[in-house]
Amino acid sequence: MTIRYTCVKCESVLKIRDEKAGTKAKCPKCRNEFIVPAPADEDSGIEIDDAPGEATPASSMDDDLVDMPIDLTPEVDLHAHDDNFDPMDVLSGSTAGVTPTASSAGKSAAEPVKKPSVAELMREFEATKKKDAPKAADLTAAKPSAHATAGSAADMLSRVYEQKREKAGQPKQKEVDPEIELRNQFLKKAGAALAGAAVVIYAFFAYLNREIYTGPPLASVSGTVSSSNGPLVGVRIQFLPALTSLDGSPIAAPAGAGASGITDAQGKYFMSYDATNAGAPVGDHEVKLIDATGLPMPPLSGEFARFTVQEGSNTFDIKID
Repeated sequence: MTIRYTCVKCESVLKIRDEKAGTKAKCPKCRNEFIVPAPADEDSGIEIDDAPGEATPASSMDDDLVDMPIDLTPEVDLHAHDDNFDPMDVLSGSTAGVTPTASSAGKSAAEPVKKPSVAELMREFEATKKKDAPKAADLTAAKPSAHATAGSAADMLSRVYEQKREKAGQPKQKEVDPEIELRNQFLKKAGAALAGAAVVIYAFFAYLNREIYTGPPLASVSGTVSSSNGPLVGVRIQFLPALTSLDGSPIAAPAGAGASGITDAQGKYFMSYDATNAGAPVGDHEVKLIDATGLPMPPLSGEFARFTVQEGSNTFDIKID
């Protein structure tokens, strides 16, 4: 009777004689040590053939499910080799490194080689699929993680690229020495303080040096000088304090000097008391005219020969016949 044992490490199917039950053996392919089970033990990796010539009948369903045969590992006499033999020679079918003994040769010649049935091949095929299923599941579960990792890396590279491009587009700022920066801030503050102090000092001296008017009260006087030919240009008008009234009696003359003005292109004039004060003293004034060449013009008569300046705004239009 032959014991069919499946290696738990490399899943090779080994055919071992029942005389080796309970002894230690090594898998010729992966060198995994194991104890040959007894024929009576129930193990998923053990298949026992009662008779070498008997084979399990194959159904038509099994024939339809199998698409190709699975090569089985040839029977190997584990005691016929030492520890240095190459198991690949056995698996490949080479007999160069294998020296069978007389007893093993006789037994192998006496026992016919049993071909696996379709049911056995199907069971081995299903067992292989079940063992490979966890590996495929792990691979499927790892794929989303790999995609997620690739996406995260791409996002990170994109952000780094955007940051570098923004930095490259920004103008480079020069590094400033802290001492120089402190000095510049001090100069700015000191400059503002000095400018304010200069304005205050200027206003103070302007107030001290201002001209204080001490003359008679002044009033605004303006008007025109014209003739029958039109406005007179460049004529100087002089207001002189009147010393007598209209009836010839003496009167108190206005304090200070008189005022003067020059007509413009339209014949208009504005009286000024001096270079800094506009207007004419309040009171009676005699009017005299001087032409553009500096020569006195004929004296005025009637209402144009004498004006009385009053407080406020005064307008006197002079007409020459």
